[in-house]
Amino acid sequence: PKYTPVTLSIYNSSCVKIATLIDNEDKNFGRHTLTFETSMLKSGIYFCVFNTKNQQIVKKLVVL
Repeated sequence: PKYTPVTLSIYNSSCVKIATLIDNEDKNFGRHTLTFETSMLKSGIYFCVFNTKNQQIVKKLVVL
């Protein structure tokens, strides 16, 4: 297992960052969970962007 710095941010449909949930924190390899309260968000499409040193993963979120 290796630790790697990770960042997890939420962007709106205009690509404006609205939240940073994890900011360059060292995380161990494996599965992790995080709760994000969406009640403050308007209905719409958002993007969850996960960055490590070696990759970027983007997932679409729909808030109703």
